[in-house]
Amino acid sequence: MESNQKDKKSKIFLYAVIAILAITNGLLGYKLYTGKKDNVFLTQQNETLNEDRKSLEEELTSLSNELEATKSSEAQKDSAISELQTQLERKVAQLRTALNGKNLSKKELTKLRAEISSLRAESTAFQNKIRALEDELAVTTQNLNQTTTKLTAEKQVTEKLNTTIAQKEAVIAKGKQLIADQVSVTGIKIRKSGKEVETSKTRRTDAIKATFRIQENKIADAGDKPLYVKITGPDGVTFEPLNGSNGEFQLADGGAAKYSVMKIIDYKNTDQIVDVYHKKSTEYAEGIYTVEVFADKVSIGKSSVTLR
Repeated sequence: MESNQKDKKSKIFLYAVIAILAITNGLLGYKLYTGKKDNVFLTQQNETLNEDRKSLEEELTSLSNELEATKSSEAQKDSAISELQTQLERKVAQLRTALNGKNLSKKELTKLRAEISSLRAESTAFQNKIRALEDELAVTTQNLNQTTTKLTAEKQVTEKLNTTIAQKEAVIAKGKQLIADQVSVTGIKIRKSGKEVETSKTRRTDAIKATFRIQENKIADAGDKPLYVKITGPDGVTFEPLNGSNGEFQLADGGAAKYSVMKIIDYKNTDQIVDVYHKKSTEYAEGIYTVEVFADKVSIGKSSVTLR
């Protein structure tokens, strides 16, 4: 009897243990099942976050490239545009730093996406502003080129007119120049009575006399006209003035020339005969004596005589 009761108790205990083990196995199986399910969810969530992060990184890279491309625009010369460029680049750098943070939550990524989207709108407005300025610059440049072309053409016309005027003035100036003709040179013997006798003998020559006619010129300026007469001896040396001056005068080309006699005439736009004398204190040498007449800084007549 007692043996049967012990067997019965043993069976009850065994059944209890089996039941406990079954329950424990069930709980472990359920936990294992739910754990796997949680792991799948977390893996999917991480993949989604990584994809979001990658998408945001690509968006920031695109914005950065667009801003880099605008640096070569002529609109960057505008200080306001340059400042906007700097501000946008600074925001891109800040967002990139935030995006590179570790273990970003979905909420944080959502916030970053909103900020990047706002920055995209700012960048689009910035790009539109640059394009508008570039269009204005293109129109301004075109107008400037047209104005420059017009000014160049007008300058060429003005230069051509000035050249024509200068040429006409040169013709008028040349037409106003005096002309000496009938230039003659002789040796003169001056007698005690004052009478002049022409001679070609050096031993009888007291002075060199040059006679010439200043021709009529109706367009020349009337009034006092300085005439410079250059007398050159056989040795090629110009006679010095008798009044002790340095004997130099300016030529039209800016150079200087020597003269022997300077005489001022009262020119009245009609033919006028002029006599000029030069007397040396020493005897004249044999050879050719040349006389050249200058007026208005140019040579207007020339002749020579041979004394023996």
